[in-house]
Amino acid sequence: KLISIEKIQKVRIPILFIHGTHDSIIPIRLGRRLFRAAHDPKDFYEISGANHNDTFFVGSTEYLDRITHFVETSLQPAR
Repeated sequence: KLISIEKIQKVRIPILFIHGTHDSIIPIRLGRRLFRAAHDPKDFYEISGANHNDTFFVGSTEYLDRITHFVETSLQPAR
């Protein structure tokens, strides 16, 4: 049973998925599957060559830019 799939379907806020293509802990195919199960709005940022714990280093400046863009365009301040 895929508990993560069930849980992600309950999430109703914007989600940014960040996944390395060479993740040795959670295969990217499972990350993509979780992404497909999530509700919109959502974005999937695939980092070529990154493993599970080095996405920040491999992604470099683009990593921070993608997160910044997601926050600025997807999240609204509380009122």
